[in-house]
Parts: sequence; structure tokens; C-alpha cells
Amino acid sequence: MIEVRQQGAFSVNSVGMERRPFPLSFSVREAEGLWRVRAGAAQAGELADLLVSVANDAVAVVSLETNSYLDEDWHPARPSLIAAELGVPCTVHSLGSWAVGTNGLAEEFLVMDRDLLPRLLDGSWSPYELPL
Repeated sequence: MIEVRQQGAFSVNSVGMERRPFPLSFSVREAEGLWRVRAGAAQAGELADLLVSVANDAVAVVSLETNSYLDEDWHPARPSLIAAELGVPCTVHSLGSWAVGTNGLAEEFLVMDRDLLPRLLDGSWSPYELPL
């Protein structure tokens, strides 16, 4: 699992009014068949290539939070709508009310070919709380 937490929500890999680059540091380790990445000042797109290189055939986007895609009530758009907007084909699995109140689990999750992940995380928007 690679998870970009809320610290990456607002493109924190730059600093100051001039938005000078901030050094990216991260560590990667495997534990019980999962890859754990701890990153500082990273955007999700900066880690996409790493995930693609170690993922099997498919990637599941289990949850997704963002301030980049909001609905008319100022809530984050559903992951499937974001993927559609970005032209990323995927299979949508609805969890509905079963997922409500479960931390780290959205009402739907997406499954896509691993090679499509860089298209989803193309740097044009800022996801956070992104368990993959």
C-alpha cells in the first residue's frame, strides 16, 4: 500500500512565495507482501512510478480526498467522477452505506490497470488521504 496523507494535500513540495522546490525524501520497505513508503514533501504523482514498478496487473484506489474536485456542496467529488474527468478508464465498485464512517474507505473504490496510475496522478490536481 502506498498512502499519501494530508500533508501532501496542497503541493507541499515547494516552499515560500516563490514556490522554490523542497527536497523530497522517502523510504521504501516491504513488509508481508506490502510496500510501505514514508515520504516527506511528496505529491502523489511523484510516487506513481514507484507503485507502477512494484504493482501487479491492477491498482485499487481505496479512498481519495481532494480539494481540487468539489461538487456543488463543496464536498470532494467521487473518485469515479475524477477518473472520468481525467479520462482514466477503470472499474468502479460501490460499497455504499457499508463504508460510511469507516476511516480510509470511500463509498466506492476504483480498480485500474497499473499503467494508468500516472494518468490519474498527473500533477494537475492535489489528492490526499490516498490509499492505493
